Amino acid sequence: MLMVRWWKRLFYSLISVVIGAGICGAFVISQQMIANPHTPFSPQAWFGSIVFFDYWVVLLSLPGWLLAIPAVLLVKDLSRWRFWVYLALGSCIGPVLILGIALYSALSAPSFAGFPQNSMSTAGLAAGISCLTTLIYLLLLRRAQGLGFKRVAAV
Repeated sequence: MLMVRWWKRLFYSLISVVIGAGICGAFVISQQMIANPHTPFSPQAWFGSIVFFDYWVVLLSLPGWLLAIPAVLLVKDLSRWRFWVYLALGSCIGPVLILGIALYSALSAPSFAGFPQNSMSTAGLAAGISCLTTLIYLLLLRRAQGLGFKRVAAV
């Protein structure tokens, strides 16, 4: 097994967060703009809305990335069943973080009003971002390990 250096794994994970959150954010804002009958179709307005929304989605995804850094630094072997286990575990980071924040908010409210409004839809978005980000990261890491194997075999 060829090991990918720690800084490359960290870089791959950051790139994965930006790409995964960007794709999910673009999907969500496009869906909202299509569903709103009062939104005129203007490519500049759509592009501006997507870029603005993606900026916030990526920014709000960074705490999940910070929580995932220890796992990113520990994961080295993606052979056989481990790929799927890491995909399942990585996909849980965002929703668990969002639901944890919502639970804390509900428990700290004076009247225990329950989960804040829209916390489940936010957890759904976080699940999509986490799943896509983890998949992109694992595929990048697997590719880097494969390229390393080819370099070693060529020498």
